[in-house]
Amino acid sequence: MDRRSFLASGAAAAGSVAAPRALRAQEQVVRFSHAEAPTTPKGRGAELFRQRIEALTGGRVRVELFPNSELVPPQDEMEALALGQVQIIAPPLSHFGRYAKSFQLFDLPFLFRSTAMFDQFQASEAALALRVSVERLSFVGLAYWREGPKQLSATRALRLPADAGGLRFATAASVPLARQFEILDAVPVPLPHAEFGDALVGGRVDGLETSWAGLARAELFRLQPFVTETGHGVLGSMPVVSTEFWRALPEDLRAAFRTAMEDARQEVAGLADQEDRDAREAILRSGACQAVALRPDERQVWIDATRPVVTEFQAEIGEDLVRAVERAAAG
Repeated sequence: MDRRSFLASGAAAAGSVAAPRALRAQEQVVRFSHAEAPTTPKGRGAELFRQRIEALTGGRVRVELFPNSELVPPQDEMEALALGQVQIIAPPLSHFGRYAKSFQLFDLPFLFRSTAMFDQFQASEAALALRVSVERLSFVGLAYWREGPKQLSATRALRLPADAGGLRFATAASVPLARQFEILDAVPVPLPHAEFGDALVGGRVDGLETSWAGLARAELFRLQPFVTETGHGVLGSMPVVSTEFWRALPEDLRAAFRTAMEDARQEVAGLADQEDRDAREAILRSGACQAVALRPDERQVWIDATRPVVTEFQAEIGEDLVRAVERAAAG
């Protein structure tokens, strides 16, 4: 069945998947759709989740994985989840900022200055409350999955913020991310990561906001001679199910979902760290791309230059959340 036919199956199909009576069957089939390749940390995390929950439930739950958006395109996956056509998706955290302004927290520049800060925050009470808050959107957030730190690649070396002036950067669709580039006198071009390569080849953009691993995928680094190691944020996503599906699950299966997702979360973080290190080493060894390493004082100039973005958005995000990130990092 192709994507169009699948989505056209509508709510009638959703009822047969999500209805409580289906959960009393001997085997519950769960469709897990995501946008990345099976070999990426997210793809391998999804496979680990499949293995763990099938083992924990003794086969009562069977997971079907659909990587590379092969079943549902990214722009349709939240609708497909709501209709019950898939049971789990794992959108980037930036996507949730469209529906809940508090999730714009993850797009503030230099708030998460390392993956360790992200890991510390995700374990906090504030992060749990934020994850629970998506229930008002009819989603249940199961975990925070992260990748590597974000860098800025470009057709010229970016050592100071002024060097980005006039350049067009492909980035995720997010209001804070757009402001981040506007503050730098650069032009944000919101695009799915899968379209970054075509945008570079076609001259639509001059630079990218992504990780070393993101540059290695599809060999984007061959189109970007410089990578400035700003580490100005951390890429992340959140696996979610619908509240209808979740409430229909027996409590023992909910517990299995939580355990399997936590195991996968830890695995994804470790895999992401290794992938990012390996990607950086391979890219620099290729000679196609040069790393621009910032001195501490140069990085502070970037932090100071983009601080107005934090100031501008912290009121609608919640000043308590911004402080919680800083407390988690300190503690």
